[in-house]
Amino acid sequence: MKKSCGTWLLVYLAAAVVIAAVAYRRFPVAQAVIVPSLIGAGLLWLGLGYLTEIRRKLREAMMIGRTRGGEPSRDGEKISAIGRIVATGPTLASPLSQTACVAYKYEIRDAGTEHNAIRFHGFALTPSSIQTPQGSVRLLAYPDLKVKPQFVPDDVALPNAQQYISETEFREFSLQNIGQTFKEMMDVYKDDDGSIRTDQCIRKDADLRNVNFVEWLIRPGDEVCAIGRYSSQRGGIVPNPKSAILDRATIEQGSPEVFARRSVRGAIGYLIGGLIFVTIVAGGLLALYTFVPLEASEQMSPTMKASWLEIRLERLIETRIRGPLRQAGMLSNETVANSLESGLARGRVKVGGREEVVRHATAVRTDGNTSINLDNGVVVLVIDEKSRPLQLRIFGRQVDPHTADVRISDNDREVAGWLTLLPDRADAPACRVAFRAKVH
Repeated sequence: MKKSCGTWLLVYLAAAVVIAAVAYRRFPVAQAVIVPSLIGAGLLWLGLGYLTEIRRKLREAMMIGRTRGGEPSRDGEKISAIGRIVATGPTLASPLSQTACVAYKYEIRDAGTEHNAIRFHGFALTPSSIQTPQGSVRLLAYPDLKVKPQFVPDDVALPNAQQYISETEFREFSLQNIGQTFKEMMDVYKDDDGSIRTDQCIRKDADLRNVNFVEWLIRPGDEVCAIGRYSSQRGGIVPNPKSAILDRATIEQGSPEVFARRSVRGAIGYLIGGLIFVTIVAGGLLALYTFVPLEASEQMSPTMKASWLEIRLERLIETRIRGPLRQAGMLSNETVANSLESGLARGRVKVGGREEVVRHATAVRTDGNTSINLDNGVVVLVIDEKSRPLQLRIFGRQVDPHTADVRISDNDREVAGWLTLLPDRADAPACRVAFRAKVH
């Protein structure tokens, strides 16, 4: 159990680190991304937990199919025991309804409150076995009862509950005895003699006038499917000594033909649940990248060097998401202000294997056209009087200016903006630069 819990803790921490790194890359303010990243990691952790359960459910379905096909049980492996359950020890009487059963779980919890807090709860199992076509399989582990809850009417449950509480020694839970409570709980989960009883009090209150009485029951003769680890030496399903809680045996009611279908439906449910949580996290990050343009990230973090993958993603977001949102009136047409000092440029330019970082910008205006020169000809962009691109040269190579994304703010004294060109092949020119220059 410690190993499993430790693994999932590492998964959560890794998810938090990844989400924080992705969010910080676009919005580099640590105080603003820490809490959302922790929340997002929790949602992603839940999603991954659901998705990992799909495999278990599908394996259950196949295992049930093999069992119904007559495959014998193998020592140390998980099996499904399908058949009628019978008591080999004294038949139990459920605490609230006094129903004869081989296993029960009960809860007495507050009614009419927001959280329906539990006051008393417990579980019991009598030695029992499942009569399968392959032979009798003993139930020796503490199973999770996957059966429908039954609300017991007050007039039936109240006298039975009062008598049961008065005659029962409950294990009381508190923060002071949490260590001892956990140890006792682990002992119960590891119990392997087929006779189990545990009663716990969360809040001791003898006034039972405003509570709900709930039971989960397995009766003698019920058709069941029990899944757990098989011991040929013990002739039955036993606890997993390495993970008694996380790998509990389960038992559910129903006719033999429904169990495999339930497992498949469970896998589909886990798939849907997992996708919902993962989509929420992905949607949150996509929203961040949509409402915080790459230009804003570059302004907030002057040392940032956008990768070509980021630049492609930004172009995709701009054309496929921001554009439709602006047309629908859901996003403003405002642009990010270029905060560079006059005479400076920032960004990267490459052709094939050659790549340079630009740092300086100058501009010359002639006959209404403006020529913007970055780092002595590494990039030369010519725009007309309406800031439309006319010519573009990168490392001296002519490039069709209409293939580039050019955003210009221009006045009589200064020109500033962004230039983005993505390569259409490995040796094609590409650039991602911001610039601000005085016009001469």
